[in-house]
Amino acid sequence: MKKVILSKVVACVLAGALSSMMLLGCSKPAPEPEPAIDASAETPQPGPVSFTDSLGNEVTVDNPQRVVTCLSSFAQVWQLAGGENLVGLTEDAQTEGNVQLPADIEYVGNYDSLNLEAIIALEPDFVVLSAAARYKQTDLQDALKGAGINYAYFNVTHFEDYLKMLRVFTDITARPDLYEENGLAVETKIADIIATVPTDKKPTAVFFITESRGTRIQDGETMPGRILTELGAVNLADVEASSLSEFSIEALIEANPDYIFVLPMGNGPDATAANLAVLEDNPAWAQLGAVQAGNYFKVDQEHFLYKPNNHWDESYQIIFDSLYGN
Repeated sequence: MKKVILSKVVACVLAGALSSMMLLGCSKPAPEPEPAIDASAETPQPGPVSFTDSLGNEVTVDNPQRVVTCLSSFAQVWQLAGGENLVGLTEDAQTEGNVQLPADIEYVGNYDSLNLEAIIALEPDFVVLSAAARYKQTDLQDALKGAGINYAYFNVTHFEDYLKMLRVFTDITARPDLYEENGLAVETKIADIIATVPTDKKPTAVFFITESRGTRIQDGETMPGRILTELGAVNLADVEASSLSEFSIEALIEANPDYIFVLPMGNGPDATAANLAVLEDNPAWAQLGAVQAGNYFKVDQEHFLYKPNNHWDESYQIIFDSLYGN
């Protein structure tokens, strides 16, 4: 009787062992761990970037470590592109407030009176300058070249100029995501505003800048003049028969625009108000149809004097709302 029971126990043990072996044989092997992903292989890295600047210079920039910008708005574009290592700025950056100022920043003069010695003393490996004739920065080109300093000139008047500059800078910093965010996204917003311009309206308009040197009308070559045209207005400064190429109150009365935009300027609030008063205190000013209709608008320097960069769409929106908001 004991032999029978023992045989059954052995049989059960053998059967269990055989079953376990079969299960092990049929089970899938554990998956091998996936190789680690090298993040640096997917993220663009700064490297040599070649481009042609606004003066036709062939420029190559390779991950600069000491950057000087000679216009506040250019410094802002550099930062919007993810640029760092800013060691030198012009003094307008202190008043415009559009740049994150490094604690150890050095100033290299004003945008229209640069200090060449201060620039060279900073030992920059990339200097960004304006090609606009009124700033006189192109006078430094030969000196910078003679000092062996890498530089580039840019001329930014219209939004597409800003977009080109931002593209160059984001290529240098290897930040295409910031080109999308601070460039192409703004371009889309501007296109959306322009797409809503009424096709059955063609308001006439003028845009002036008042300053101590007098009043300057803005034609289609200027930033605000271009915006007027793109938003469907007839800029009377561009009308061939118009006598507004040089401002006079008599010419303005004769042109009789539907809308008037004025950008007051001056060295301080008092000077700005005084320059504007030259217009508004003229008895003929109140007789203008645009003034009587409430179509006279004073605009700010942040959107129409300093380059608005990643807020360029706001400049379009301000003019659009003034022309069609009612």
